[in-house]
Order: sequence, then structure tokens, then C-alpha cells
Amino acid sequence: CLSNNMLKSLDPKIFSHLVNLRFLYLAGNRFKRLDPFLFRGLDQLEKLDLSFNFLSSLDSKLFVDVVKLKFLDLRTNRLNKTELDASVFRNLRQLEGLDLSGNNLGSLDPTIFSNLINLQTLKLERNRLTSLGTTDIFSGQKNSLKHISLKENQISRIEPDIFSGLCKLEELDLEKNIGELL
Repeated sequence: CLSNNMLKSLDPKIFSHLVNLRFLYLAGNRFKRLDPFLFRGLDQLEKLDLSFNFLSSLDSKLFVDVVKLKFLDLRTNRLNKTELDASVFRNLRQLEGLDLSGNNLGSLDPTIFSNLINLQTLKLERNRLTSLGTTDIFSGQKNSLKHISLKENQISRIEPDIFSGLCKLEELDLEKNIGELL
């Protein structure tokens, strides 16, 4: 556990010999960016906590090797759509939980979640989202997504069919948004 240490950077090879590492906690530090190869070789990693840092962007290569990752916590950083590459999550097919709460996301690329075919919980609370874009945003999660939290955003309109086809959806939280939700 390297949480709450006020770390600003890590050598890209610091974890390279920890091939059996399953849980990595890097929350509460001062990271503004992470080396694209920081998690190289961590193919057994299941949980990664990067919450409460100062990350404004994530390199598209950052999560390439963590193919068994099930839970990714990115809440309370400074991520925004401009700096968040649509392909950043493309290799995370085993991901079950993604927390992007408390960032600066005003919109989302319609393909950003497309490969997350096992995603069950998606938290997008306390961002600046004004809409969810097209009805395709959750197309890859039709048989997996159970919980979506969009509370405390600035959503003023939701397309009528955006949640259609989410046959496993159990919980949808739209509390404290500003518009008429259709």
C-alpha cells in the first residue's frame, strides 16, 4: 500500500518484478500523470486504486497489461474528456467496477466503455456531465451493467432509449441533476 504518501511520481519499473501482485493502492498521493508503462507486466492485478490524486489525463497505454483488472477507482482526480483518450479502457474486458466520480468530465466519448463487456457498476457522480450523448454509450454492457450512478451532475436531457437493452440494470441514480429527464 502506497496510499497517502504525498508521492508525486514513481519510477516506471517500480512494480516490474511484482508479477503476482493482485491489489495496488496508490490513493491519496499527488500524481499529476503516470508513466504509460508503470503497470507493465502486472497481468495478475485485479484491483487498482488511483483515487484522490491530481490526474488530469491517462495515457492510452497505461492499462494495456492489466487484463485481469476487475475494479478501477479513479474518483476525485482532475480527469476531463479532452485529456481522457477514448481507448484508455480498451483492454479492460474483465473490469466489473469503474469509479470516475468527482472528476471534471463534461461529456464522454460514445465509445469509451465499448470494450467493458463485464462492467457491472459504473459511477460517474459529481462530474460536469450535461448529457450522455448517443444511445450507444452503454451498448457493450447490455448483459452486464447492474448499477449506474449519475447523481450530482448537470444532466439536462437524456435520450429516451439510452437505457433500453440494459436487461440486468437494478439501480439507476440520477439524483440532483438540473433538467427534465425524459
